[in-house]
Amino acid sequence: MEAKLKIAVLVISSESPPYPDIESAVWRGQPEEGLRHGVDVFFLRGQPDQATSQVTSALLRQSALTLLELASSVVLALGSRGRRSLAMCWVLKRVTLSDRLVTRILGLNTRVSLDRNVIRVFCPERRSLIGWKSLRAFEFLRSEGYEFVFRTNSSSFVDVNKLKNLIVSEKFPPSTFFGKDGIFCGQPFHSGAGYLLGSEAMYQLLVRKSSWNHLFLEDVALSLLIGGRAEVSITHGPLSRLDISSLHELNECTQRQLRENFHFRLKTKDHRETVTLAHKFRERYEAVL
Repeated sequence: MEAKLKIAVLVISSESPPYPDIESAVWRGQPEEGLRHGVDVFFLRGQPDQATSQVTSALLRQSALTLLELASSVVLALGSRGRRSLAMCWVLKRVTLSDRLVTRILGLNTRVSLDRNVIRVFCPERRSLIGWKSLRAFEFLRSEGYEFVFRTNSSSFVDVNKLKNLIVSEKFPPSTFFGKDGIFCGQPFHSGAGYLLGSEAMYQLLVRKSSWNHLFLEDVALSLLIGGRAEVSITHGPLSRLDISSLHELNECTQRQLRENFHFRLKTKDHRETVTLAHKFRERYEAVL
């Protein structure tokens, strides 16, 4: 009898508004659906009140967090232009905020806890620390023997049964690093709103985590670390994702599009509109299937 693959979906989550409302609308019932199909759905959250050690003072920690957020925002603004400026070339080659440095300066606690389907890491909820949270989660999931991890966001709906069938039918290798392609400052990367890592790709990532650069957002930093490097044997490839950013776009979707895709990004410019869109999407998706 063929052994079952151990598959996890990892959702970047937060208990800070507006994310609980979005998550409830998009992911309602999905953890239970995952269990029925042999896929574990986890929500990755921080816990700011227990984030720091006594080594780092509150003032120093807050100042460092502010600087990290500012630096990350500047890099994002420069790199999002899609071309490699001289300034960004210099940043890419010369400036590194390593995992060890960020952990030490912010006094972060590397402990991970599991409460049902919530993976809890003890760090502040900041966009610039999504990479730090993800590294801890990948370490935990690999130690638990997961062979594939699909990492996505709270505004993305994932049909877990379709995801499992895709992994099984395509026979993805352990070195898999697949996702929706993007360009950041001339550097190709797989969008954080949906990429798939195999066990070997996770291993290659974790043995190089000391070189992770927290100056970049998580998806770019990950691709810089293991994407396109000669010494890292990774199997790259695209993954489909249907982006829906309004009720009009949802109404324009065909039944074929809804049936053929497993991953739908439901994101608007306003979180209340995103919640409304998610409810309408779930109604239509469930009716079509």
